[in-house]
Amino acid sequence: MAESTKLKIEKFLEEVIKRDASDLHLTVGVPPMIRVDGALKPVEGVNALTDKEVKDLTYSILDDVQKDILERDKEVDFSFTYGDLARFRANAYHQKGNVGLALRLIPVEIRNLTQLGMPKIVEKFTEFPRGLVL
Repeated sequence: MAESTKLKIEKFLEEVIKRDASDLHLTVGVPPMIRVDGALKPVEGVNALTDKEVKDLTYSILDDVQKDILERDKEVDFSFTYGDLARFRANAYHQKGNVGLALRLIPVEIRNLTQLGMPKIVEKFTEFPRGLVL
């Protein structure tokens, strides 16, 4: 893949990490979209992506086996690590004849209940030996 494609996907992944986004979506005809606090927002300064751009960006993170699965089954689920910064769960797919890509950030560090903003009472739930908590 061209170096510019590699740099582009890295720029988008770094934007996800920097903005504490949960998802990155690459779709033909719109700019790359990131999900921040539940809302989809375009990556600033990036134009709508062409079919070739989305395909090149997607294929730049797939290995040969994954590419074959995508071509054969029209979708592939996979995960990958971006350096020491992050891990992503991904789904590459065909939609209306074009390739698309959805990435979900998997936190490297597991947050505790306080970091998640959970009320103190929720901590008590972890002490229950069994049962369904309603």
